[in-house]
Amino acid sequence: MNTRTSPSRNAFTLIELLVVMGIISVLAGMVMPSLGTAREKGRRIDCTNNLYQIGLALTMYCDDFGEYLPNNTPTGMADSVYTGASTHRIRGPVSFNIGLGKLVPYYVKDVRVFGCPSNNPYLPKVVQNAWREAGNVESAYLWRETDAGLNFRKLSMNQRTPALILDNADTSGAWGDGHSFEWTNVWFVPGHVRGYNNVRSVYKESNPTPPPAWTNINTRFSHDQTPEVIDVVWENADRYGRE
Repeated sequence: MNTRTSPSRNAFTLIELLVVMGIISVLAGMVMPSLGTAREKGRRIDCTNNLYQIGLALTMYCDDFGEYLPNNTPTGMADSVYTGASTHRIRGPVSFNIGLGKLVPYYVKDVRVFGCPSNNPYLPKVVQNAWREAGNVESAYLWRETDAGLNFRKLSMNQRTPALILDNADTSGAWGDGHSFEWTNVWFVPGHVRGYNNVRSVYKESNPTPPPAWTNINTRFSHDQTPEVIDVVWENADRYGRE
């Protein structure tokens, strides 16, 4: 008696392939946002570590110079000469260090700590490459110097105005997308770092006046374009540092 055996089935049908592809695309759509969020949280941690390193270097600098804060004047000028302005510049046009740049090279060996891994124009590698060339160098972190009510030039005397360094802010308004404008890390006297969700922080404001038209509601510490605005930025940071 002759028997027939049906051929084994080794291939998917077109419909089965489409179903599998659809399932994969749905799963990818669910996983990718989570991966992006995880990466950004990792960048926030790296940014926090940068601020800790800069803050430690600042503390050592002040210990060696009578607790005087580094000013924004060229290297070699007296510590009594202060500009009273915030800046994220760490080196001037003729290659003299200013502000936090005075921590280099004796207190900060690797200038990449001045770059935020979440701030595209000022990534660590970008800051490092700029430092190797001549001319201005900007960092991802804003240095207060003696701006916005900070009248005490000695580190330990600023307990009421404790915020000295913060990321994701610039006095010119020309800034990148650090932490997607959603997060800000701040270094406070005497040496701790705190991060803030900008969306939540802005709703904690006691002043109900809407922000200016050029300010996005979720850029709590960002987009400062005038001295008056940067004063508000530091005052708000001080208040959160005292909480």
